[in-house]
Amino acid sequence: MEVQSGRYANSTFKWIKNEYAIRFAYEATDKIIRFTDYKDIKYRSRTVFSFHRPETLRDLLRQPDTIRNNMKHFPPLDTNGFRKCQINAINNLDQSFADNRPKALVQMATGAGKTFTAITAAYRLLKYGNVLKSGMR
Repeated sequence: MEVQSGRYANSTFKWIKNEYAIRFAYEATDKIIRFTDYKDIKYRSRTVFSFHRPETLRDLLRQPDTIRNNMKHFPPLDTNGFRKCQINAINNLDQSFADNRPKALVQMATGAGKTFTAITAAYRLLKYGNVLKSGMR
């Protein structure tokens, strides 16, 4: 489906004379809805729970960059107060997101600080990924 919607998004229409670009595309079946933002550097469709509200799409259009593109440019982690395994986990998560791999598993020993690591990773996503500012509520 993604290939077909990509062809539609990049096709030209004989009755439209001005330049235009389709930014968003959806693919849907009776079971799943997938969404593509063509402004992403390495765009690809992803599963969403429902179609976005018009206000959300408007908010996405107003943002200077996309969530996925923002995740490619996280600032370095201030390592003060972190253990080495926590620094390693957070840096690897940042790299995973930058490489367009949104799924990751953090495996740490009991008592190593998984909760603090998870909170720090979530904070970095919210602050530097601009998830909340992008209308993804």
